[in-house]
Amino acid sequence: MERLSTSTLGLVGVGRIGAQVARLLGPFFGRVIAHDVASSLTGAEMVSLDDVFSEADVVSLHCPLTAETANLVDASRLGSMKRTAYLVNVSRGGLVETGALAAALRDGTIAGAALDVLPVEPPDPTDPILSAPNLTLTNHIAWYSETALVVLRRLLAERCSAYLNGDPVPTIVNARELSAARR
Repeated sequence: MERLSTSTLGLVGVGRIGAQVARLLGPFFGRVIAHDVASSLTGAEMVSLDDVFSEADVVSLHCPLTAETANLVDASRLGSMKRTAYLVNVSRGGLVETGALAAALRDGTIAGAALDVLPVEPPDPTDPILSAPNLTLTNHIAWYSETALVVLRRLLAERCSAYLNGDPVPTIVNARELSAARR
């Protein structure tokens, strides 16, 4: 791998998490490029999705799994990456077609990958991704640290308390259903 200071970080999705990744990792990279259908990011060059994959030395995924993003990273997209590039997915497992990724890693199409999520968890023991070379695979725990666990528990307690006290709950996804259930 080249020096980070002369490498390009490519982000797919620059919402809350993608923006934090850019803030934390961007200073180490010579260039930050990004693609997002709904957001832009100060300090990153917004480019097409194809350009992120063809130009970045490290592509990091930070987007939701939708009908449009399912298998976003397929054999064709992997084939457009530099042979020296790395793929990182700590977002949603279904974004990456793991059979194509396993083949790309075996064939040297890309240099390596790091996955914290898979389309099926736990994976079938015969899944080819489990024996792919140059792959770091974690079991959906990339978020974990002692500090993060304390913060997670505190936030959960604060949100449960707010709900029980009838106060607004930040980041609630199903507010309408909870409101109906409360009545």
